[in-house]
Amino acid sequence: MQDNCRAKLYVSNTGVHTNIVVPVSNQWYDWSQTLSLADIGRDAVENYRYLSFSWGDREVYLNTPTWSDLEFSNALKALFFPTPSVMQVKGYDRLPNYLEIKCVKINPKNYLALMNFIENSFQLDERDKPERIAAGYNASSGFYAATGSYSLFKTCNDWTAAGLRKAEVNTPVWSGLASAVMLHLRGCECGENLSINSRLPENSGGI
Repeated sequence: MQDNCRAKLYVSNTGVHTNIVVPVSNQWYDWSQTLSLADIGRDAVENYRYLSFSWGDREVYLNTPTWSDLEFSNALKALFFPTPSVMQVKGYDRLPNYLEIKCVKINPKNYLALMNFIENSFQLDERDKPERIAAGYNASSGFYAATGSYSLFKTCNDWTAAGLRKAEVNTPVWSGLASAVMLHLRGCECGENLSINSRLPENSGGI
C-alpha cells in the first residue's frame, strides 16, 4: 500500500512492450545528473521534461526501426538464447498522446527505489556514466548498453514489471505481455488528462 503518494510515474504501451516514463527532474531525483540530456538524441536538446526508458534485446532494438522490420531469426534467438541487452532512452517535452499511457502516484521512498533500479540497468563507461552505443530511430532517442540478458524468461515487459515491483506498484504474476502490465497497473490516482500533444509525431520511428 502506498502512503504519502506525491511522486508521479507513467507507463506507456507500444502494443508489444512497455516503457517507464518519468520526469527528468523533481524534488527527489534529477536524471540530468546521471545522463547527459544533450547526448541522448541527434537533436542535442537539453530541456526535455520527461524521459522514457525501455529495456530489451540489443540486436532486435538496434536493427528494428519498426515492428514490420523485425526478423524472425532475431526474435527467435532473443527468446530462446540469452542475449546482450540495451536500454532505449527517449526524451519528450510533453507526454506522448499516440501511445496508451497510464499514470500512478507513489511515495518518494518507492520512487527512489524505481530510479535506482533504472539507473542500475545501465552499463557504465570508464567515466562511470551510462554508455551510449547508438543513435535512436528518432531525433530525441538513443541506445545505451544495459545490464542483464534478454530471454524468454526476462523480456522487456518483465523488466518494466520488476521496476514497478521495486516501487511497490501492482504487477501481474506473469508479465510477459504489455497488456497484462497495463491492466494490473494500480496506485494512487493522478487526476490528470493524459490526452495531450507530444513533440514527436506518431511516425517518428523506433519500436
